[in-house]
Amino acid sequence: MTEKQMMVEYLLKKYGHPMMTRQECAEALSISTSTLDRNIKSAIVDMPKYKRLGRGSRSKILFPVNEVAGFISPNYNRTSLVS
Repeated sequence: MTEKQMMVEYLLKKYGHPMMTRQECAEALSISTSTLDRNIKSAIVDMPKYKRLGRGSRSKILFPVNEVAGFISPNYNRTSLVS
């Protein structure tokens, strides 16, 4: 099993669904939601891909678990997996 697969399983177990909210994604990346929002707004390339539900500025944003896992698995700290 690869690191990414282990991370996907961990995130699915922790959050219980295949799409993560902004708050959940920020928590998994160990950043604030403000930083995540700023990165989305300025189109920072170095962040997980996301799906925007709607067209407006207040539309819901969801992050697929496999994208978040792929983003953090090369660098994740095993001690952070302890709940």
